[in-house]
This record gives sequence, structure tokens and C-alpha cells, in this order.
Amino acid sequence: MKRSKRRIIRIMSTFLTLIALGVAVTFLLVQLAPDPPVEQISKARQAVSAARSVNAHIYDPEQFKRAERLYDSALLLWKFQNQEFFLKRNFDPCRSCAILAETNAKLAGDHAVEKSQNLKKTLRTDIDKLRQEVRDFKVIFDRLPIGDDMSKKYEKGKLLLAESEVNYEQANYLISLEKLTQAKDLIHKAMSYTNNLVANYFSNYNAWVKWADQTIDLSRKNHSAAILVDKFSGKCYVYKNGALKYTFNAEMGRNWIGTKRYKGDKATPEGFYTVTKKKSNHQTKYYKALLLNYPNGEDRQRFSRDVREGRISRSAQIGGLIEIHGGGGRGANWTDGCIALTNKDMDIIFNAVSEGTPVTIIGSLVGRDDAFE
Repeated sequence: MKRSKRRIIRIMSTFLTLIALGVAVTFLLVQLAPDPPVEQISKARQAVSAARSVNAHIYDPEQFKRAERLYDSALLLWKFQNQEFFLKRNFDPCRSCAILAETNAKLAGDHAVEKSQNLKKTLRTDIDKLRQEVRDFKVIFDRLPIGDDMSKKYEKGKLLLAESEVNYEQANYLISLEKLTQAKDLIHKAMSYTNNLVANYFSNYNAWVKWADQTIDLSRKNHSAAILVDKFSGKCYVYKNGALKYTFNAEMGRNWIGTKRYKGDKATPEGFYTVTKKKSNHQTKYYKALLLNYPNGEDRQRFSRDVREGRISRSAQIGGLIEIHGGGGRGANWTDGCIALTNKDMDIIFNAVSEGTPVTIIGSLVGRDDAFE
């Protein structure tokens, strides 16, 4: 009985010893096994995430992509090593990739912050500059009949500029830049179109001045009345014996800039005309009217030439029935090509002139440089 107990004790002792030895060996093997790069992988992941949060993938895409590739490689190498026997694992390449990923991500993030700040400064300057251009251009744009298509583009450009400014204030600098670029394109196209329109219009300025002088001289020599209409300033002048007697505000055709070319273009003609008929009572729907001899010979020649050279459709008509009539005072150019005065002013001019009175219509009495002051 005693021998059996001793034998059991020996067996238990041996078993415990073997267990302790196994634990010790296992502990030793664990200690000898290489450490996984948990910390480096975590830092790399955080760095990549931080870089993306400051838009490094946009501001410095090459550096950021390199960081992402290195991070992905680190994860892949870690996976491969975990499939190896733990004593044979080598995490050094994985750890190196993770460290490089963190370094590249931080560099990309730093570059992104720097570029973002630079963009912020540039955007502020460019937004303010375009805003000032719009303010300066308003003087020109509001005075001219630009046309629906170009006007819509210009208004859309101003809307995009406003949106760009809102995005800027919200620190959405990339969206602000995109909107500003679109705004610049539309606004500058409208400006270019309008500047060309103005340049072409005022290219006839020297001729207009001569026409005006001739008209006043004719009034002086004939001791008679003469009418001079300045489309740009919206004025109708009545001269008597070469001296200015009356000045009226006048409203022109909707598309008054440039001379009239065909029926329906809503332009007011330019040139030398005469009053062919004085209309009153029920002869006109505009209270009173002075009918002009449009089209004259020069108008007909220009129309035929434009049709022949393809600048006007062959189906177009030259038009007519251009008058100085009442119904004005609306504060805008609204007629189909006629010159509108208020009914009160129409009474004055109607009594001051007669059939045969010369009427000269010019683009402007002042040059381009002075026209928009």
C-alpha cells in the first residue's frame, strides 16, 4: 500500500515536472518568436487616414498613393508571415513598409496643408479680383443690349462666383476653385463679347461727329429746324437756326446698338433721314408721330449687299415704318426700332418741326473712352 502511494506520488511529480518544463519551453519559444509590427501598422493607418482628411489625395496625389501602396504592402506581408510557423516568421519587411507608409503619409499631409493654405490666399485674391471686374463691367454691361444668350451666360457666371465665395467661407477651397474657374470662363467670355461689340460700335465715331456737325450747319444755313438723335446717350436734340433749342430723353429699339439691317432686328437705324409725314389723332397708336424716310438709298444698298454676301438671310426683308413717336418715358429701350419720346415732349417737337425737316441719327456724340464714365 505504501509502495503504491509512493509510486503515484512519483508519477504525479514527474507529470507536474513535465508540465512545468512544457510551460517553460513554450514561454521560451514565445519569447524567441518575432514580435508582429502592430504598433507600426497602427501608426501607418492613422497617418494615411489623417492625410486623406486634409485632402492629400488631391493636393499631393503621388505622395499619398505611395503611402497607400506601402501600407497595403505592409498588411499583405503581415498576412503572409502569419501563415508561416511562428518561429520562422520575419516581420522586418512588413515593419519597414509600415514605417515608410507612415513617413510618406505625413509628408503628403504636410504638403496638403501647405497647398491648401496657399490656395486659400490665392482664391481670396482671385475672387476679389473677379468681383471687382464684375463691378467695373456693370457700367458697360447694363448700358448695352447684349442678347439673351450672352446675358444668361454672364448671369450664370455671377451666380457661380457667389457660390465660389460661399464655398470659400466654408473652407471648401477645392470646390471654390472649381466654381471660380467656371465663373471666370463665363464672365470673361461675356466681357470679351461686349468689348468687341463696343469697339465695333464706336469705330464709326468720327463719322458720327461729322454727321452731327453737318446737321447743325444745315440748320444754320437754312435757318430751319433739324433733329439730331444720339442713341447711346438716349437723347433727342432739336436745333433751330443752328442753335440747340430742345433736349429730350429718348428711348430706342431693344437692340439699338449698331445700325438697322433688316425687318424685325429691333434696331434703330443710323444715318440721314427726313420727316416725311406728321401723324396725329388716329393716324398712329402712339399719340403723335413723325414718320421718317427709312429705308433711304444707303440703307437699301447695304441691305442688298448683306443679302448678297450671306450676312443676312435671303428671306429677310428690309423693313420700314421708323418714326419718332410718343408713348415714351418708360426708362428703357423698348421699341421695335423707332425713337420714343414722352407725349409731353412729343407735343413740343411736333410743333417745332415740319415735313421735310432733316433727322440725323448717330451712335454717340462722345467717344468710347468718355461714354462709360
